[in-house]
Amino acid sequence: MPLPPLVDLAAYLTRTGQALADLDAAEQAQLTALLGDASALVRLEAGLDWVAEDGVTVTTPDVVVPVVVAVVRRSASNPEGLTGETLGDHSWQMANASADLYLTKSERTTVRRAAGRLGIGSVQMEGDLPVQPSEWCWW
Repeated sequence: MPLPPLVDLAAYLTRTGQALADLDAAEQAQLTALLGDASALVRLEAGLDWVAEDGVTVTTPDVVVPVVVAVVRRSASNPEGLTGETLGDHSWQMANASADLYLTKSERTTVRRAAGRLGIGSVQMEGDLPVQPSEWCWW
């Protein structure tokens, strides 16, 4: 059974200023699918599912909600992945653009912080070179 989206359709529409009555069934289904896909990306980055033990109740941290909304909004508002457009003598650009869902660097950081995964650590290094006697130092 798939996990529920971290942000439901009603919450998404409230944040984007849209009304459910303005969307037909196909648009509602598409947005619901995008919310599920964006939630999967966020969960992958977080390493957490943010669902209560009942498997239905979503426990999304408040700071993660705008991330999911932004990911879906990017895809829904620019489905062709256009990166530029000129109005005079109409032209547009698309340089390695993708309409796929993705997290920006700052969104990844926000999700990791919300999950308690800041990615800070240390590594002890060892060298294979022998320590030289102090008489060899040239300074």
